[in-house]
Amino acid sequence: MRTHPPALALPVAGPAVRGIVVALLAVFVAQVLFAYAAPSDAAGVARVNDFTALSLDAVRAGRVWVFVTYAVVHSLAGWGHLFLNLLLIYLFGASIEADVGSRRTVGLFAASAIGAALAFLLAAWLPDPFGVAGGAIVGASGAAYGLVGAVCMRRWRTQTLSLIFVTIDGRTLAALLVLLELIRGALGAGAEAVCHLGGIATGLALASGRGPTRALRDLRDRLRRDRLRRKLRVVHSRDVDERPPTFH
Repeated sequence: MRTHPPALALPVAGPAVRGIVVALLAVFVAQVLFAYAAPSDAAGVARVNDFTALSLDAVRAGRVWVFVTYAVVHSLAGWGHLFLNLLLIYLFGASIEADVGSRRTVGLFAASAIGAALAFLLAAWLPDPFGVAGGAIVGASGAAYGLVGAVCMRRWRTQTLSLIFVTIDGRTLAALLVLLELIRGALGAGAEAVCHLGGIATGLALASGRGPTRALRDLRDRLRRDRLRRKLRVVHSRDVDERPPTFH
């Protein structure tokens, strides 16, 4: 039986993860240089953001390139968003690249970015419980969360994350992340939460490499098997408790 190393054991980044990280850093440096080259032209920076950000209005206007550009640019308001995305890409991307190879890792990253974008656009188009309508997003967090979802799927019942005295398997981590994003969405971080959920869902669906429909069916079957195992353990423990003592 194949065993997997912990996903957060500081894995060695492969060429795909290194390329993604370098590309995101290069784009961010270009954004910073552009902003400093024309510090008084705030409208110019805003025009660049409008050109690259994903929004329902941008798609309706025919700017289909925003499906790609939104995932490689980041807000200049702070480094935290970029740093967190790079950290997730390195830790979980390196783990999944070691499993499936560089080409499929890049494909998974791109598909997760598109899945997150579609989730955001759907939330912006439908009646809007999370306050997404009329908004625009940038950042690679949806794609990064897709890598996290893929690792969760491939390590469904094995260690995915180690926190001092606690180890978390893939199914627990996925459930915690989904719950966290639902709470964040209810508290006002609607756009980010929807993108993260879309990325996680895409990563979970594609991780098996057998297509999203088959992968979702596998996920459903795994959840059913887990529930059945828990019921069998409960029944077995009751039988043991009710068994009369033996005397010899």
